[in-house]
Order: sequence, then C-alpha cells, then structure tokens
Amino acid sequence: MRQLFLCLTLFLTMPAAAQITLTAADYPAVLTGTDSIKVTVSASPFPALITGGGNMWDMTINTDSLPVLHNYRVPAAGFQYADSAACTLFRFTFPGKAIRTQLMSGHAEEGWIIGDTSYNIGFITTSAYDSLFIPAQTDFYSVQRNILIYPATDASSWSSSFFVDLQFQLSMAFPAYNHAPGYRRSYVQENCFVTGWGQMRINDANGNPGEYLDVLQVQIRRITTDSFFLNGVPMAPSVLPVFNVYQGMADTVYEHNYYRKGEITPLANVRFKDAIYTQPVMARKHVQRLMRVGVADVPTTKEVKVYPQPLTGEELMISIPPGRYAYTLYDMKGINVASGVVSATNNTCKLALPESIAAGQYLLCIAGMRSVPVNIQR
Repeated sequence: MRQLFLCLTLFLTMPAAAQITLTAADYPAVLTGTDSIKVTVSASPFPALITGGGNMWDMTINTDSLPVLHNYRVPAAGFQYADSAACTLFRFTFPGKAIRTQLMSGHAEEGWIIGDTSYNIGFITTSAYDSLFIPAQTDFYSVQRNILIYPATDASSWSSSFFVDLQFQLSMAFPAYNHAPGYRRSYVQENCFVTGWGQMRINDANGNPGEYLDVLQVQIRRITTDSFFLNGVPMAPSVLPVFNVYQGMADTVYEHNYYRKGEITPLANVRFKDAIYTQPVMARKHVQRLMRVGVADVPTTKEVKVYPQPLTGEELMISIPPGRYAYTLYDMKGINVASGVVSATNNTCKLALPESIAAGQYLLCIAGMRSVPVNIQR
C-alpha cells in the first residue's frame, strides 16, 4: 500500500501534458526582435523523441553550444518580417533572410533576400583569379512555402511544392567564363505531419533547466532537387565536378519542430539522419523567450541606459524595465566576451564584468535585441 501511495504521489506531481491546437490567435500581431539560439550536435546525448500524445521530452540533457545571436523577425519591405539563416551555393555559405508572413490561414515563407557576396575560387580551380559572385537579389518562391497551416493539431498535415532560382556569376580561366550569368534552380517538396503533442523543456539562456511547456510535435520531410544553368543553358558536364555537384542533385532532410503558443520560432528544431526519425544529430533551441520563467524582451531602445560611461570599475549599471534579461557583451570583432542573465528591480540592475575584459569599446546586447555601446577604461 505504501508503494502504491508513493507511485500515485509521483504521478500526480508530474507536469500534465495537454493537447495543443495552434491558431492565428495564438501569435502576436507585431513580430519584431532577435533571439538567442543554442545548438546541440550529435556528440551530445538526446532524449527519446518518440511520437504520440501525452509525451514528455527533456532536452536539458543536451550539451549546448554558446548562444548564437539569430536575427529573426527583422524588417523586410513589403513583408511582416524576415528570419536570418545561412544559405549555400556549391560549397560556399553566405547570409540571407527568409521573408515570412503571418496569415489567418497559417504561417508562410515567401522567398529569400540576399546581399552581394563574392568568393575567390582559385583553391578549387587552380587559377588565382577565378571567382564566384552572388549579386544582391530577392528570390521569390513560385508559390509560398507553408510553415504552419491553422488549425494545427494532432494528426493534421500540410505540404508545399515550389521552386526558386538563385542567380550567380562565374569567372574562370578554363573554360573561359567572364562574369557568365548563371542560376541554380531548386525544386522543393516538403511534407509536414503533426505526429504528437506533450511537454518539453530546454535549458534557459543561462544554462539552467527551464519549465516544461506544452508543445506540438511536427514531423518534416523536405526533398530538394537542384539543377544548374550557365549562359542560359545547363551547366557543362565538365564544369559540374569542379564544384562537386551534378544535375538533379537531391538532398533529403528529416526534422522535428516543437511549437508552442505565442512563438513562431520552434522551442526546438531537431534534425535526424534517418528516415524513421530515431537518430538525432543536431538541435537548435530557442532559449531567449522561454515562457513564464524565461527572460524578457526590451520594449524600446530609449528605455535602456548603461552607465557609468566610461566604466572604470567592475559594476555596470543598466537602467531597464523590471524583469529578467539575457545579455551578451561583444567586442568590436563580434566575439562574445561575457554572457548571462541579469534581473532588474526598480528599473535598475547591476552587471559585474570580469577584470579580465580589456579596456576598449564593446557592444552590450540586451535580451538578444538591443545593442548598447559600452566604453571600458580601467
């Protein structure tokens, strides 16, 4: 009887998983800000991410990287917002922004905004002056990509099928190309299924276990098939191997997204290396705005003041609305030199900076979305 009572007590004190349905009413009308994302790779243990209802997934057992500032919900002319992400062409990676829209029917992605990027490709072509140039462009999908279709709930599904072109220019000594215009056409087929619901917790911005949150588990399979064109015709078979690509090159991605109400960015995005979703290899976790016990956003730049300037001692005073805020101090090269969480009461908080931080100019990023100059002279 005592053992039965103990088991019942443990059961009743566990967080209760509740079915979750996502609609447009669950998301904010104004989408602005940046987030801190932590990344876990396959060397770290993962929990069993099983499907079905009423599950509990504890992602706090992962060993996280340092927070990565992920610029999401940034302005994009003609669209509600954009998310930053890494784009790739051949073996090269460059920054871009995915333009996205929140609709009454769901959450959609419209395409990409890309800035000028150039590369010297002599290390793969053996000619020192060969180059690849990616001009600034806005690449719209042939039809929008559906990220969520409302109402999203247990057993619902949606899909997307579209293509998108990425423009580039290629200069090579042999074959003789001089800023030859080209493009990569990517055909994408994505299928999404709500395969479970339950509760998940992750570590917060300070590395401490957060609270269990109700989440909807969405299983994703994305097949991308690429074709390459140069001077208006398919790229020559002799050139394709230089870039380690081929016509009709296909890539399949298997992922889980775990969505909760109020945040379009998944609480966790997990990538798998197998088609039955049993071997996770990487996770991205949204640590900035953990609901209920997380850290807050800063309402406006004017409400954030940092003093004394210059800082000659160890304590930096921050004038900020009451709440808990994640912070990161960057040097002028963009290197993270200090990070953590501070708590503000009476519109003020103190931040003790290590003596090891050298004198100079820094940027203090508050709540992942406000950068305030800091002058350290000590």
